[in-house]
Amino acid sequence: MMLRCVAGAVCAAMIFTGSNAACAEDLFNSAAYNWGGIYVGLNAGWVRNNTDWAFQPPIANAPNQSFSLENSAGVLGGQIGLQHQWGNVVLGVEAAVSDVNIDGGWSQHTGYGIGNSFAETKTGTLVTVGPRLGWAHGQWLFFGTGGWATADVQTRGEPFSSPGTFFNKTNERQNGWFAGGGVEYALSQNVLAGVEYQHVDLGDELHCPGCVPNNTNNHEIGVGMDIVRARLSFKLGRDEELTAAPLK
Repeated sequence: MMLRCVAGAVCAAMIFTGSNAACAEDLFNSAAYNWGGIYVGLNAGWVRNNTDWAFQPPIANAPNQSFSLENSAGVLGGQIGLQHQWGNVVLGVEAAVSDVNIDGGWSQHTGYGIGNSFAETKTGTLVTVGPRLGWAHGQWLFFGTGGWATADVQTRGEPFSSPGTFFNKTNERQNGWFAGGGVEYALSQNVLAGVEYQHVDLGDELHCPGCVPNNTNNHEIGVGMDIVRARLSFKLGRDEELTAAPLK
């Protein structure tokens, strides 16, 4: 509101002197908000986790040699980033760390190969690093993002007859990629609120209890996630100098 008042006053003065009456709108659009600078923040939301499990090598004609496990959980994390604005274009880089299983639960499939057991998986802390490209319109920023993703993935078996007893436990670091986008709004000069969606693919990794070659308990795990979350970020220090868009 203050910016609009200033723009109106400047415009009135320019009209009185015979200048272009469109100046107020141009002034407001160019000065409304500077998205450049360093920021830190928190995020929270929801994740849908899909894990594909395939024994390698499989036992021919045996049950439960490949299957999928799914679960939903809460997400809680933090982000830090740096970005710079050229006209309406905003380019930056962001790193985030997220607990994608804040309730601590395991995904579970009834049938661990030919054994009378559950097959269980769990994805640990997710780390993402990548660029952000956005389009600013005043206090709004619409952005896309993508890059590198990594997380620890655990697997285990749990006998039907002995709940709480586990066997063939594995823990492997899996690396992949993420892509997504979202929108942010500047609540004030230093406080940013937004929402975003990310798809994460951690690729396929061989999990081998004891790592004995050709052991029929060895299994390949592929992990995918879909995340929806809200963000709250805080800009640090003073604003960067806004770089004007190139003249046409």
